[in-house]
Amino acid sequence: MKKLNLNFGVVLKMRMKVKPNDFNGYVRSFSLSTVEGTIMGEVKIDSLKLMEEQIVQQLQKYHQHLGTKPWDYRIAAKDMSYQIGSLMKLMMQLEGERYRHAKTDAQIKEEIADELADMLSLILFISHELNIDLKEAWNNMLQSDENKFKKRSVS
Repeated sequence: MKKLNLNFGVVLKMRMKVKPNDFNGYVRSFSLSTVEGTIMGEVKIDSLKLMEEQIVQQLQKYHQHLGTKPWDYRIAAKDMSYQIGSLMKLMMQLEGERYRHAKTDAQIKEEIADELADMLSLILFISHELNIDLKEAWNNMLQSDENKFKKRSVS
């Protein structure tokens, strides 16, 4: 769950712009308070679920609007390697290992953010297609790491 402080009119920047009223079905709790005369709302949303459903809808449009085959987890996994390559090119530009085309660090970091968002969208899409609960997988990974630390600690 992600805690989100909302001022009316706030727009979240994700892969698509999302308005506060677009959270229907994802709101876990809601409360209002005032701070110095400004009404503030606190909303807890299931942001992974929201983002997953958004990207599923988006990728389902690809074949309709872009003329590609309908996307499934196999196509998304292939695209992941393309995205990783794009990320590495930008990292090399940031580190001065590749020509940066007169881009500033800030411009390169903005492009890196876009590539990371692309990669996150692919992860969410693949997990949806394969019916994998990412929250459960995340918790299992953390527990697995803790077990490794206990077994392999050099202290």
